[in-house]
Amino acid sequence: MTKIIGWKIWYSNNTFDSTQGNWKECSDEDIQFIMVYYDKKDEQNKPYRFAVHGFDWYFYDEQIFGGNNDTLEENKIRYPNCYFKRGKWIDVDTFDKISKDAFDDYGEKWLYIF
Repeated sequence: MTKIIGWKIWYSNNTFDSTQGNWKECSDEDIQFIMVYYDKKDEQNKPYRFAVHGFDWYFYDEQIFGGNNDTLEENKIRYPNCYFKRGKWIDVDTFDKISKDAFDDYGEKWLYIF
């Protein structure tokens, strides 16, 4: 089974990654983009990644990452072991820049050494 080796969150003006603390310690508001990194390698020998973005709510429980636009109450019922963070809508130009930064980040400078 593929294992999560790290994650990084992009907010409107900063980032927070799994080397800086755990999911409970990061900000609860303003998530724009999350990239999840796995121990599996892609065809370029870089970590396989999963992008999560464009949602009102993001959640994690040490096994699954996800996001959706359901209510917090619905999410707490469906995912009772998860911790929830809130997304925020921003202008498209800012989101495009954040998305580019996220897709360009393979963790070379913070996750591990290649």
